[in-house]
Amino acid sequence: MCIPFLHSQHARLATLAEQWLEAGAHTFSVWHNHQMLACWSAQAPLEPATLIAPIRIDGQVVATLQVGGLNSTHSQQRLEGDATLIAHILKLEQEVQQLSTELTNVQDQMVALCDLAQSTHSHLGVKTTLQTLTHEIARLVPTESVAIIFESQVTYHPETLIEPTVLLDYFRLVIATGRELIWQIEDGMSLPAGIHSLSLIPILVQGEIKAGLALINQRNAWKEHGKVKLLRAIAKQAGIQIEHARMYQDMLTQTRLQAEMDLARKVQLQLLPQTPPKIDGLDIAATAQPASLIGGDFYDFIVRLDRPTTFTVGDVAGKGMPAALIMGMLHSIIQRAARFMPSPTPAAIVQRANEDLYDDFTQLGTFATTFIGQYDTQIGMLHYANAGHAPVIFCPAGGKARLINADGPPIGVMPASSCIDHQLTFGPEDILVVATDGFSEAMNDTEEIFGNDRLLRLIEDSAGLSAPEIADHLSQTIAEFAMGRAQCDDQTLMVLKGVRHDH
Repeated sequence: MCIPFLHSQHARLATLAEQWLEAGAHTFSVWHNHQMLACWSAQAPLEPATLIAPIRIDGQVVATLQVGGLNSTHSQQRLEGDATLIAHILKLEQEVQQLSTELTNVQDQMVALCDLAQSTHSHLGVKTTLQTLTHEIARLVPTESVAIIFESQVTYHPETLIEPTVLLDYFRLVIATGRELIWQIEDGMSLPAGIHSLSLIPILVQGEIKAGLALINQRNAWKEHGKVKLLRAIAKQAGIQIEHARMYQDMLTQTRLQAEMDLARKVQLQLLPQTPPKIDGLDIAATAQPASLIGGDFYDFIVRLDRPTTFTVGDVAGKGMPAALIMGMLHSIIQRAARFMPSPTPAAIVQRANEDLYDDFTQLGTFATTFIGQYDTQIGMLHYANAGHAPVIFCPAGGKARLINADGPPIGVMPASSCIDHQLTFGPEDILVVATDGFSEAMNDTEEIFGNDRLLRLIEDSAGLSAPEIADHLSQTIAEFAMGRAQCDDQTLMVLKGVRHDH
């Protein structure tokens, strides 16, 4: 055994020897019964081995690996690992040789089995794989027809000799027993008209009987042990190919879904303003960070020369694709209302959005909190309406930050909005922060919530910064508070800070 082993594994042993010599060993050798079979040396003369690891197969030592020049525990463990690997390879070679010996009487069929693996290797779709498998098995096995049952579908080649519903009934017996079933009319078995034999072999897919191989009207008896064993080998190969094909399809589906999600994220980000507008008297910053690829938060600026500049922040209940689709609807309606309504005050825009979306939101069981504001540059006045949105924080110059509470329900909760227009004097150094609850409800690893109180103090402490600096400071502080915990909700933020008018 050792001489053939040495020949078959010479290249692998040489690679191992080279690695050991590079690691500082003086010699690497293979021994059997105190006789050296091969040796690689970094120096001469040879010196005694300092590490020895036996190659055992079925408890018997068939050879040893020896290394000279190294004697650490790590090196010993490494050599033992190499010996285990060689033993495993040798064991596999023995099993293959034994199987080949057992199947010498079906040598031609084994060659065809190899052809089967190669012929289906390049077929990635399940349907194409099944068609190729039935064709190749029909060529491999002397039978009138081959069928493969998978997911209640039956693929035949070259013809349908048993109706699919009948074959599925037989296959259920295979599932019930968990083993192959071979019926022959000469044994008194009841088979459909024109059928004298039927062999059904279970096919394992991911460890379960999810498919079956049917051989209909075999030309030879297949009850002999060797031939049944070959059928099992064919079924195993078929199962591998089906599993690979299905995994490929799943991967393709996931890739397509990922591509669609990436595209949706790109489109959603394009819907958001890429840069805030230049508005006399205001320093503006806005950011959005969805919890998943896409989210249900949004912000927008609607700027027209003949109308007041409108800004809005919204948060659709939920996250992911459903929230993103609803967000797109709400975003579009607010834009259209702000651009084309005769008198687009914040409360009027909220009312229009609620009228347009109430029925749809009710059917979907969702809602959206929305804050809409407009800034009058002439008098330094902020007009706003708040439909259930929080947190909204106003911090006057040199004063304490406070929450601006909503005066109406979120869009989609009631048939009519109860929001009204409010006014807020907004001058230099005044700050308005409109965030979504992904900020105030951010959690750390102990499930402690950041909360509005911390948010208020944080804005007061940041009052001396510019609007972009305030936005960055808020986002960074929330991230540090979370301490690496995954973001639970979308985080969208708009910061307005009053500055002196340009003259």
